[in-house]
Amino acid sequence: MHSDRSKVVIDDKEGRIQIEGEERYKLGDPIRVALTEAREETRSLVAKPVA
Repeated sequence: MHSDRSKVVIDDKEGRIQIEGEERYKLGDPIRVALTEAREETRSLVAKPVA
């Protein structure tokens, strides 16, 4: 979402993400991503947003 994590604010109660003070995403928003990595040891998928 942003290379500087200190500029990202995640409100898990409201389901909103702000970047540099601007709301960018909220719960239910569609987001197109490309999978970049699958970590078998943690069973995690890593993805990046697609423009």
